[in-house]
Amino acid sequence: MFDYRVMPERVLCGWSAERDFADILGGIGVGWVHSPAALIAQARRGQGKLLAITLKLERAFVDDPMATILLQNMIACLMSPRFTPEKDLSARPVRAKA
Repeated sequence: MFDYRVMPERVLCGWSAERDFADILGGIGVGWVHSPAALIAQARRGQGKLLAITLKLERAFVDDPMATILLQNMIACLMSPRFTPEKDLSARPVRAKA
């Protein structure tokens, strides 16, 4: 049975399915035209690396095996030498939310 506690309330903006395909690790079709949107994506900024996840794994980590496995796999991804994001955020200014 699917546990809806991990479903995101938001999607990631700034990743294009065509331009950043290699850096989008999970997504969904949203809206009535089923526009693709990123839910899990990676990027780099300078020497740093980012793994952005909109899934609400912390709400179901202990009770839901799917959330537990997803979180463990995301941590393993971060530690892997294969975690080499192509998308560079260095050229973009960081905006603070109002």
